[in-house]
Amino acid sequence: MDNTEILSETKRILKDNYNKVMGPFFLMVIISAVTQSQDIISYIYDNYGVVAGTVYSLISVVITAVIGVGLASFSLSIVEGRTDTNKLKDGLNVVPKAVVIYLLYVVAIVVGFLLLIIPGLIISIMFSQVFFILSKDPDVDVIDAFKQSAAMMNGHKWQYLWLSLRYGLYFFLSIFTLLIWTLWLFPQMYTSFALFHSKVSSGSLKSKLFKR
Repeated sequence: MDNTEILSETKRILKDNYNKVMGPFFLMVIISAVTQSQDIISYIYDNYGVVAGTVYSLISVVITAVIGVGLASFSLSIVEGRTDTNKLKDGLNVVPKAVVIYLLYVVAIVVGFLLLIIPGLIISIMFSQVFFILSKDPDVDVIDAFKQSAAMMNGHKWQYLWLSLRYGLYFFLSIFTLLIWTLWLFPQMYTSFALFHSKVSSGSLKSKLFKR
């Protein structure tokens, strides 16, 4: 299944489900974006001190990690034809592990980008499946989640990169629709990545791009 087929299957899956998924996706993405806003974090540090700023930053990390797992779980339910909004709460069941995985993921990417842009990009793609893995197996060991992701992405990094860039272009073009298109793009993007994960984890994904 190449990216064109993934996009086509995504649209088929969502065709009669946009009314069920647009709201939840938009709400979760907005909450995540607001809690991670550097403007808000800087404002709290500047006006309420280091302690308040640090507490808010920690809360932001927890919320982002929990939402990451929830969105992964919800997206997989859509691919499986269940569209279960209760899956958005799955991150609450694995808060400590989700936070550790999120922090390790961020640190790995930062270190990679400090070395050079390409290593950072490769690392971000290599470990891109960790939230999906955790959402499916809450008992998975943290290090094993990263190992599994790296193994899954072996041979599929280029396809994932092009899929990501494709959605990046779509979000850029959504500016010309006053961002209205993003209401459809968020469900499409997350469902496409969930579909990608489902195929790559089962070994049935065949990339027509360069293997890496």
